[in-house]
Amino acid sequence: TGLLCEVYDPRSPGLAADIELDDAYRDQQVRPDGLDFVVESADQVQEDGPAVILEVTDLLEPYRLVTPAGDVVAELPGVESETWLARVVPDASGTEWRFG
Repeated sequence: TGLLCEVYDPRSPGLAADIELDDAYRDQQVRPDGLDFVVESADQVQEDGPAVILEVTDLLEPYRLVTPAGDVVAELPGVESETWLARVVPDASGTEWRFG
């Protein structure tokens, strides 16, 4: 969960959704293994005040859900390449970007 806070602005709706998914995995006593997002492209399409809108094309590689002992309980197919818009905002220091 701490790593999610490094990539999301605290007010981002994406942060709440990913924390909810993380909590569901914990409730099931599993964790993702081999969870790799591949960014194929990211292009700036708009500025919105201090925020920037990016058009991102990425994919999620196949991954597994494993128990604390390392037993594989599910093999998930990932997500094929898709394009979406991302709103990024500067962090409080103004030196890094977060998903907003």
